[in-house]
Amino acid sequence: MNISDVFNSYVSSVEASRAASTVDTYKYKLNTAKKNLECEDTEKVTKEVAQAFIDNLSEKYATKTVRGIYDVVNAAFRFAVSNGSIKDNPFECCRVNPVEYHVPIILSEEQVE
Repeated sequence: MNISDVFNSYVSSVEASRAASTVDTYKYKLNTAKKNLECEDTEKVTKEVAQAFIDNLSEKYATKTVRGIYDVVNAAFRFAVSNGSIKDNPFECCRVNPVEYHVPIILSEEQVE
């Protein structure tokens, strides 16, 4: 099975239960992943290749973008494992930088005036 088959199968499985805009976002993220993943054959995607892919994305994109792409790719591979299309999910143990959330500063009444 190739990467395109894994991604297309996953998108088909979620289309009925997700909003069209969500499906479009999944497709965009999976297309971005496909462009940056160095191989098309799922058997050649090892844990090392998967981690190198994540590290490469981290050099190009913001942490939140990388996390979003990783989440969808991991879900697609998890789906492929659950339906027996592939044996293992090489993305399940990848290290992805955590997204930092900043707490907004609340101004006092004196600061507002």
